[in-house]
Amino acid sequence: MAANDFYVDGHVHFFTASDLAAVAGKLPYALPAPHTLSAYLANLAKAGRVPTFLNNVHLSILPDSSNVFHSFAEMERLRQEQPELYGAIRLVGTIKADPAYATAERLSHPQVVGIRIVLHDAPPDSVRPVYAARCDCWP
Repeated sequence: MAANDFYVDGHVHFFTASDLAAVAGKLPYALPAPHTLSAYLANLAKAGRVPTFLNNVHLSILPDSSNVFHSFAEMERLRQEQPELYGAIRLVGTIKADPAYATAERLSHPQVVGIRIVLHDAPPDSVRPVYAARCDCWP
């Protein structure tokens, strides 16, 4: 298997059974099956593929982005166990863009490398005052 021989779409949701437990019984539909980083990478490895970059995106049915931070810890564990296979994979996260949640502490995590704000119908000026002090990304 060629190590790190392809890129993966930058929009993946990784979540464990314990992440899903946070919303159990609170939704009008059945929860998905857990989709862990370890299982995803194991399936890719079976196919002879190792990704270069993954972006674990906050799952909108979850109350916060704990699943993203859990995957950071899971990736670090995998790197420790099998550095030859997983050492070069870059995992970043897209977390919940709520000012009360996306605190300076969370944004300073080494694997949160920027912010992505989906505005939908929100005027840009309604977002700028909240995040301008937290990043150097506004012109």
